[in-house]
Amino acid sequence: MRIINDILDISKIEAGHLTLRQTPVVVSELVQLSRQNVDLLAQVAQVRLVTRLPEESPVVHVDRDRIVQALVNILSNAVKFAPPESTVTIEVSDDGHEVAIAVSDQGSGIADADLRRVFERFQQVDSSASRPKGGTGLGLAITKALVEQHGGRVHATSVVGQGARFTVVLPLAADSIVERRADG
Repeated sequence: MRIINDILDISKIEAGHLTLRQTPVVVSELVQLSRQNVDLLAQVAQVRLVTRLPEESPVVHVDRDRIVQALVNILSNAVKFAPPESTVTIEVSDDGHEVAIAVSDQGSGIADADLRRVFERFQQVDSSASRPKGGTGLGLAITKALVEQHGGRVHATSVVGQGARFTVVLPLAADSIVERRADG
């Protein structure tokens, strides 16, 4: 079912028929919802999820469900490729104009040649470490398209043998208010 939904999503995006329902959303809510979607996957994979949020969480004007979908795609890949007993870190930062949501894993990393194409449709890193992991190769293409439709960008960096870092950058809402963390 997920494969069908991914194909439908990529078709809607390419045809310009994907409707976004944008509202102001606190970034920490996006991170928490995304994390909840992959908590069980992380437990099964024996991967620890760590979240680093700023004391004050910025607000973005987005389609909450679609940005959560994009973040879940990145998080689930990070968990999938992280070795057992390792950590996947979700870190939020902003510069007053944009917010960056970065997901870092401690997996085998991605070679430069493969890193250039991971956001293309039906692309998968072709190495012995990743072959048994499965997937359609659509998740990151969908993520890139969704983020770009929100006026943002996504990029990846990696060092082979040291993991990968995928970062979603979104513009802050024009009337961005900041919500203080309850635990901060």
